[in-house]
Amino acid sequence: MQAATLVDILRARADQHPQRVLYTFLKRAREVEQELTFGGLDARARAIAARVQGSSRVGDCAAVICPNDLSFIEAFTGCQYAGVVPVPTPPLQGFHAVERLRAVFNAVSPVCIVTTSAVSARLLAQSSKLPVLAELPHLCIDKIADHDREHWREPAIDDTSLAFLQFTSGSLSAPKGVKISHGNILHNLSLLQRTFEHDEHSRLVNWLPFFHDWGLIGGLLQPLYSGVPCFLFDPLEFIRRPMSWLEVISRYGATLSGAPNFAYERCTQTVRPEDLQDLNLGTWNTAIVGAEPIRAETLDRFTACFAQAGFEPRAFYPSYGLAESTLMVTGSRKSGIPVRLSIERAALESGRIERGVSQDVARSRTLVSCGPGVLEQRVCIVDTDLMQACEPMHVGEIWVSGPSVGHGYWGLDAESAECFAASLDGDAGTRWLRTGDEGFICDGDLYVTGRIKDLIIVHGRNLYPEDIERVVTDAHPALNQGRGAAFSIDMNESEQLIIVHELDFSERFNAESIVEEVRRAVVGVVGVPPAAVALVKAGSVPLTTSGKVQRRACKNLYLGQALPCLHEWRTGAA
Repeated sequence: MQAATLVDILRARADQHPQRVLYTFLKRAREVEQELTFGGLDARARAIAARVQGSSRVGDCAAVICPNDLSFIEAFTGCQYAGVVPVPTPPLQGFHAVERLRAVFNAVSPVCIVTTSAVSARLLAQSSKLPVLAELPHLCIDKIADHDREHWREPAIDDTSLAFLQFTSGSLSAPKGVKISHGNILHNLSLLQRTFEHDEHSRLVNWLPFFHDWGLIGGLLQPLYSGVPCFLFDPLEFIRRPMSWLEVISRYGATLSGAPNFAYERCTQTVRPEDLQDLNLGTWNTAIVGAEPIRAETLDRFTACFAQAGFEPRAFYPSYGLAESTLMVTGSRKSGIPVRLSIERAALESGRIERGVSQDVARSRTLVSCGPGVLEQRVCIVDTDLMQACEPMHVGEIWVSGPSVGHGYWGLDAESAECFAASLDGDAGTRWLRTGDEGFICDGDLYVTGRIKDLIIVHGRNLYPEDIERVVTDAHPALNQGRGAAFSIDMNESEQLIIVHELDFSERFNAESIVEEVRRAVVGVVGVPPAAVALVKAGSVPLTTSGKVQRRACKNLYLGQALPCLHEWRTGAA
């Protein structure tokens, strides 16, 4: 389909298949609560756009703050029909919700808030903490009549116009608004359609939040672009009962659905024998895994748990992407068993890759391939000291080039120039995106080893926090339900390893024995003793909006003694 914008896509599909159901929103019992057709969405988008156009100009920003249901889809699409740049913003849920809103409003100056009456009331109730919530006009879409669409004016936008601002999750810094054009998003959606080979039998299931790039692009816009039906349910329903995800896939015969590694792990931890009796995962041929480190052990456990329900390991689709490149960058080969690579830890710590053969986890590390660059997306591993491409099997920063790479950060020209317009020594003609992630290429596939700024250097060794956190999680049953952070601090004139981890007190455990198990496991696998281990209340380790651990924020809370600590051990303490 030839189109320059997302508006073109939806209008064409509404003309061709006005009565075809595009989105189905499910209630807690997995029953249908609401449906939205192509024609229905087009009509609602025009009505909402007409009202938005009354208080904005083309290119202005509008904060979209809606529940994770069909109202968000209508509000987001209505902004695009108005030529206004929607800024998906998390609703007021969780302890840090107001601060996340503050960060977004500090970065962008929206002209209005597009929301619902119920959410508007909650926003106004928080205006004493964030006055801008009361100062901006609230356009409540549930009060906009369908006949308002008669006043809609088609905006003058093209493929270079901004389609939306996608805020990064802020794992290392304050979240930044990535400028994604219509050309960027249509290219990435084309990659998804071609990679996943969508046809008339395709069906998607999504519960990931729309204010995150995966939920927005993979769960909301991919179905619209590809013309395939999508079944949606609230992210809180997954948190409440992880098996609901697999039950929806089974009930509606989904072919594609995905989530970060932790979601697959939660399913294996919470499944009961009776849950498997009527579960059928045989139609699920693309199970995407990404957004955080992918654990080979998790893939194995999930396969073992759900093989009797028809799940096959070749359905796993490990991938790599980031908001700065719209969404998808690399992906494994469809319908193939995920490729794994065992490497020597000692070599990795010095920036080299040597294939490992040892079964000793203290000496080797198993990584899951994220596949090669998808179609037009190029990936290069760069030695940032020399600004040159690394030799094969050497670790460096992951750089990306292609039509999906965004146009920089909103209002941050210097950071945009540094991150979005990098060039290799001797090749000034190619514009590269610096991801801040570290990895290497082996046999054409990308392997991600971690975030550059999260790297822990202790006793002259380069340690990856993901490795340490994984060891801690597996060290004791009281730890495998929660999240943890590993980082270093300056102590006694040297860098020392600190471990913070959430403790599950659903059963009685002895905190001192847990700490001893953690210390033993970390020394045994990593070879570096922690200087402190802090066990904290569940839910207190700070996370990004996409569920990644914010190690820097956790470190600051630890140093400020602001963590709700249940038990702490320090080396040398009496």
